Amino acid sequence: MSRIDTARRAEILQKLLLLLRQHQEGLRAGDAIQRLREQLVLTDFEKAKVPSGHPRFDINVRYMTIPLVKAGWLTKERRQWKITEEGLKALETY
Repeated sequence: MSRIDTARRAEILQKLLLLLRQHQEGLRAGDAIQRLREQLVLTDFEKAKVPSGHPRFDINVRYMTIPLVKAGWLTKERRQWKITEEGLKALETY
């Protein structure tokens, strides 16, 4: 797999929301990403580093969460990620 397709993106974001549902007080972004890494089997593409030296998975997860914030399902304040009431409803609906 050379890219992260839509189905994989959905899997990652769903796992993130499920993780945050377990920690409704929120998690620091880095901790949330680390826990996701531990729950998923990463592809070689996801394990690779970007030219800046950062793990591609970490960078991609941060970008993937932007639509969740715009939808009102996730908040990011002071590096703390929290699921919202709308996010909890979305988990039940989708």
